[in-house]
Amino acid sequence: MTLPPGFTKVIDLTLVMSERHPSNWPTHMPFQHKTFNWYENSESMTEINSSKQGPYATKWMLIDEHTGTHMDAPTHFIPPANSGLEFANEWGETGVDKIPLIQLMGNAVVIDSALYETEPGVSPLTQPADIQLWESHNRSIQSSDIVVFRTGWDVNYQEGIDGNAYAFDSFVLKSKPAWGAPSEESIDYLMSKNVKCIATDAPTMGPAQGGQGVHVRALGKGAVFIECLTHLNLLPQVGAYFMFLPLNILNATGSPGRAIALV
Repeated sequence: MTLPPGFTKVIDLTLVMSERHPSNWPTHMPFQHKTFNWYENSESMTEINSSKQGPYATKWMLIDEHTGTHMDAPTHFIPPANSGLEFANEWGETGVDKIPLIQLMGNAVVIDSALYETEPGVSPLTQPADIQLWESHNRSIQSSDIVVFRTGWDVNYQEGIDGNAYAFDSFVLKSKPAWGAPSEESIDYLMSKNVKCIATDAPTMGPAQGGQGVHVRALGKGAVFIECLTHLNLLPQVGAYFMFLPLNILNATGSPGRAIALV
């Protein structure tokens, strides 16, 4: 395969989804992936598989729109303009299927985000001054950039009980400090630059202590979020090209997809 000129490697930034991983938001329905048809009838102590449809294998899924590496469309937090609900505006009609793919592609600016530890159940916040310091060392953020917050939190995306460290312990039990997140003021700063796509390797863009403000400030201006990335440690601060391709689901508030970077 030949890559575009100037690029030598493709980095997969997508988490694997499975029932063994913390693929879904901890208070939402769990991700399920089950056998519908197997090559032949088989039975064990824990599972019965049938071949009612013939000698082939296929599975079905129960999946929340915001599972694994996924995007948030404006409709995730913005109600329709005529609904009379708080934060309603014209972007409340924009689901995943209405987001142009070019909005999900661009030069990645990778900002190390709030790596210090806080009290249990609280996310450390990246402030506008942190972003401006990054700009002073690199370059000004442009409206066409994909702003990527690198927290390193993906190391907690583990199988089994160890995966509770990803979101359950800090968000549900509030027993451990949470992932780094941009502050509401940082989102306002990026919106002032007309940035249209912001990404993170945390389980959500918002802080554990309350994510509505972060979401409405961006999604309410037509921006989108890409959440639950991985392997951001393999990206330079500048110089990578980012792409995310969601499933084309009608009226979806979010969608899993594949995120990659060319470096």
